[in-house]
Amino acid sequence: MSRFLFLIFVLAIYISCQDTSSKGDDWSIKDAKLITKWAEEISPENVWSEYPRPQHQRAEWLSLNGLWDYAIVDGSEKPDNIDQGKILVPFPVESSLSGVNKRVSPDQSLWYKRSFQIPAKWSGGRIILNFGAVDWEMTCRINGQIAGEHKGGYDPFGFEITSLLQDGTNTIEVKVADPTSDGFQPVGKQVLEPGGIFYTAVTGIWQTVWLEPVPETYLADLQLVSDIDASAISIRPNVIGTEEGLELQIEVREDERMVACGSGPASGQVDLAIANSKLWSPEEPNLYDLRLILKKGSTEVDKVSSYFGMRKIHLDQAGDGFTRMFLNNEPYFHNGPLDQGYWPDGLYTPPSDVAMKEEVQMVKELGFNMLRKHVKIEPDRFYYWCDKIGVLVWQDMPNGDEKIGPNDPDIVRTEESANQFEFELTQMIKTHYNHPSIVMWVPFNEGWGQYKTAEVTAFVKNLDPTRLVNNASGWTDRKVGDVYDIHSYPQPAMPEPEKNRAVVLGEFGGIGLTVSGHLWNEEEHWGYEVSSDKEILAMQYEKYYTSVWELQKRGLSAAVYTQLTDVETETNGLLTYDRAISKLDPAFAKKINTNDFIPAPGVDPKGGMIQKGDLIILQTGTGFPIHFTTDGSVPDINSPVYEEPIIATQDMTVSALVNGGSDQSRSVTVAFTVTDMPKPVYKYSFADRYAAGGFYALVDGKTGGDHFADGAWQGIEGEDLDVTIDLAGKKVVNGFSLRFIDAPGHWIFYPSNIEIQYAGEDQDFQTLRNFVPEQSTENKGLTIAKFEAEGPGTEIRYVKIVAENIRQNPEWHSNPGGKTWIFIDEIVVEIDN
Repeated sequence: MSRFLFLIFVLAIYISCQDTSSKGDDWSIKDAKLITKWAEEISPENVWSEYPRPQHQRAEWLSLNGLWDYAIVDGSEKPDNIDQGKILVPFPVESSLSGVNKRVSPDQSLWYKRSFQIPAKWSGGRIILNFGAVDWEMTCRINGQIAGEHKGGYDPFGFEITSLLQDGTNTIEVKVADPTSDGFQPVGKQVLEPGGIFYTAVTGIWQTVWLEPVPETYLADLQLVSDIDASAISIRPNVIGTEEGLELQIEVREDERMVACGSGPASGQVDLAIANSKLWSPEEPNLYDLRLILKKGSTEVDKVSSYFGMRKIHLDQAGDGFTRMFLNNEPYFHNGPLDQGYWPDGLYTPPSDVAMKEEVQMVKELGFNMLRKHVKIEPDRFYYWCDKIGVLVWQDMPNGDEKIGPNDPDIVRTEESANQFEFELTQMIKTHYNHPSIVMWVPFNEGWGQYKTAEVTAFVKNLDPTRLVNNASGWTDRKVGDVYDIHSYPQPAMPEPEKNRAVVLGEFGGIGLTVSGHLWNEEEHWGYEVSSDKEILAMQYEKYYTSVWELQKRGLSAAVYTQLTDVETETNGLLTYDRAISKLDPAFAKKINTNDFIPAPGVDPKGGMIQKGDLIILQTGTGFPIHFTTDGSVPDINSPVYEEPIIATQDMTVSALVNGGSDQSRSVTVAFTVTDMPKPVYKYSFADRYAAGGFYALVDGKTGGDHFADGAWQGIEGEDLDVTIDLAGKKVVNGFSLRFIDAPGHWIFYPSNIEIQYAGEDQDFQTLRNFVPEQSTENKGLTIAKFEAEGPGTEIRYVKIVAENIRQNPEWHSNPGGKTWIFIDEIVVEIDN
């Protein structure tokens, strides 16, 4: 187990609804609901001290992170004094690590102020004030004069402030306004009223602020393009200044060993051959160090250090005939988690660079080779660690403006809204262009802010032809771009393969597991599917990934599991929100995520109460033998081999594993209570889609089995319902009821026709009631349809529920043209006692 996963017990003294850490008179962790282990390392003197831009680094710089004065005021006018307290930059004002933890409403403004001095050795050139990111609209003043303004919550920017400086102490003031979800600007998952899949808003400075000196003519940035087919790297510098005749000298090193060097005019592109180049991949994240020197004759004008990776991503037809994503000219399956980028103590801002690094390392430790950065753009050092550690990144553009449903047309943005979106989209691509880890841009997610999809996709491809473009992840595919991306919850699915695009599963899973003491809210939490313990979570995770690897054989090119961590009230993470607990054993997860495992056997039924004489069936699709025990002991290769169904004659606990010779599956254990009660319902083999429950009957107020006792719903896809309940003898039935549930977060389609039938010993069924349900095809709330009928007034032996489910999924569905789902909450037979 890595250091990342240790439970740091000393943190317990921090977790409170009061100020939780005394770091000095001017700052403490404020009103923390939950904090991470890295919080104890933070102080005003030790906060985000790493150089923030690893691919364009200078030796001289001065961090302005630390304590600033702040004020939150109504309106936009500057207050008389910015003196409401201290805020720890770069944490957003709504976070507990900021020391403030206050909300800023759309009609308020947030003001910052601090002083600084320019080192004497910086004289003679330009001074640049840099901001990693400020959310959302900001104005900066130096010594009372405007230095610059910026709109955009995610992109780095800077102002030259040389002419505004004075000798000795200087003052910086920053004003921020942020409409959050009331505005049209990109906001991602920030909302003013968080809940469900949307989270706490952030406002203001949330990445590093720093000063650095540059000469009058300097290297502002550069673009790096690797060509593995030609074994070459192209460097395109952007020089600010007026001098002509400048030359760019370039040195490429690997572990301090010079592997290439060259030079060329600074006004153009310089190409360098990299002989015997080592390629970058998640398995071998090879990087080359790069040193760039801007010269005028023999005089050194400016210099920066950088790095690059030799990597290629493109589409092609694989040997199996499917169009797939290729990495370095080989088909490569992308598998990773959805990563929201939220932290309980810092919200948008990770507690530290170390915390961010260890999280990326954890992605690799769990066996993933990629992650999807979900509608958030991270500090540049996040992508640096992905480059260094070796994790592919699908980078989402944060969304904003209006949302559309799956079958709605694109929205029409105002000119102002479209211009802002395209500006921030351009900045995202330009400022992250050089990271080899980023292999795909995702401009839209689930119809959020989606407009002119074809044009925006072409716009992105034109900005960066070296990467793939996912036109829309989930819901609203417009048949453009490089991939067709569907979302399917909770079980995995895939669309039909296409000739010109790869098909990918952009989201699935979401299995929830709560870990008390590591929750944002102990009372309110949810997952797309709920597991009661780690064993059930592991079982469902293995089951879903068994399906993923089968889908890969049928043409699937990527899978994104929801999600890496819990976030606020979402508890479907593989890690708890504080990153203290891994809900899956990392060694187990790595075997599953790398398809290096033998699937555990299936057990049908799933345990609980069964009828004496019922059959317990063990299943495997591997062809390997199943070894089992019925006394709960752990099976091994000397245990009996399963050859025919187990007959339930008494209470038993069945444990089973699949023996693959050199390897074996994990063992599964299922307990059964055997009863002489009448068998309440025939349970279909597909009723195991959800471990938490299934359809069931209530006979004399008793459930059909212990594993249905929570009343969880069960989905049946593409099947007509035909359930027969044997009352174990003639009985007078007072009534029947059947309930269908429309589960939160899903579009559910009721059966087209429902019949309640009854019969005597001869099983000659007669229809008692017939129902034609009114459809509710676009209701994502919790809706229950209940259908009731009085008893026939005579003794009967059998009850039958027949429901025809013959409609097809609409075009926007993850499986268009397939059968729709029906969800049964309960079947009740009321018997006259």
